[in-house]
Amino acid sequence: MAQFLVLTVTGLAIYRQLRAQGSTNALHAQASLLTQWESSEMVRLRLAALMHLASGKAGQPPTLTIVGNFFANLASLRTHRHLRPTDSWETWSGRVQFWWALQGPWLSEIRAGNPGIYGEFEELATTMAELDRKNRVPNFEVEDLGARTQREIGRLLERLSL
Repeated sequence: MAQFLVLTVTGLAIYRQLRAQGSTNALHAQASLLTQWESSEMVRLRLAALMHLASGKAGQPPTLTIVGNFFANLASLRTHRHLRPTDSWETWSGRVQFWWALQGPWLSEIRAGNPGIYGEFEELATTMAELDRKNRVPNFEVEDLGARTQREIGRLLERLSL
């Protein structure tokens, strides 16, 4: 009986250690993603895509794919259960939904060669919208895309001038 108790306590201790390690890894991944997102290079790429969109130029902004790939990587971490949607919801929900909406006009072109491309990104945007509704947060509205684009351009220009 004592041996069973010792094994049970040891098993619980190992389980708690693994959970703590998983939480630490998730926090590290979140911090790494945020650092990459706020890097000068990524700020410039995002700004270039938004300015292209705001100018009304025809065609997909050249840097939009790079930003889309960033979110595809974030979505992949979620799909493979390295990050839980609830862990990244507060930080990424609005950003994911905004950039997903920007991909919309070119989605069929993007998926022409690979119909599954950005599937995880799309699923992540849907999940974030569901979490917004569940947490009673005003949902991202596609109708506000133009105004949101202008605000984001201003914010990014300000960030680069610091």
